[in-house]
Amino acid sequence: MDQSMEAIIQAVTTQVLAALEQENKLPDRRSEGKARCLVLGDSDHIPQALRRDAVLLGLEDYQTHQTITNYARVLITRLDFADLADIALGRGGTPAARAVCCALLQGTEVLLLECALPHRAFAGRGSTALYQLLERYVNTLQVFGVKLLGGGDATPALRGGVPEPKVPVRREVRDVCLITEALAQALAKDAQELDIPAGTLITPAAMDIFQASHTTLIRR
Repeated sequence: MDQSMEAIIQAVTTQVLAALEQENKLPDRRSEGKARCLVLGDSDHIPQALRRDAVLLGLEDYQTHQTITNYARVLITRLDFADLADIALGRGGTPAARAVCCALLQGTEVLLLECALPHRAFAGRGSTALYQLLERYVNTLQVFGVKLLGGGDATPALRGGVPEPKVPVRREVRDVCLITEALAQALAKDAQELDIPAGTLITPAAMDIFQASHTTLIRR
């Protein structure tokens, strides 16, 4: 092979490699217009309905960018005991717990698939007290705004790639020292957030009503 042919081959090879490198730098057109969803756990457990019009990204993507606003929603398919407890207590002890806490504070939709709760496989077997403790953590996550999806639940749709923001109805409560069960029922009917004085006492029955209705209490 003469030198001119070698030069041509070298030039073509250089151009091809440069084109491939440039192509790798361009955004994947298959993901254009799709919602970015953060998956905590195995993405294989994500139902097809949740995959539609979505780009599924793992926890490593969040650890790299540390910005929860990059995602339209968070999908949880695996939550170990430590993460469950940390989120329920408002602690960001692990990357997964920190991502969920930031998403809830930011207002990003968080969906918890039932397969993410390994303790439910032990229902009715061993320690009832421990099982109930873990279930209380799950209930607390729901109070925070996490949506629990069972196998037969309808899948919330993503509109325009981003969930529609929902502004909670807030009500200010004045001149009340004690909130009883009857008063809690009346207050929880028309408000998702209650602004109450810092020293207000709440009976256990009233607190149960607020938790069941996902009413957020804000003490001023």
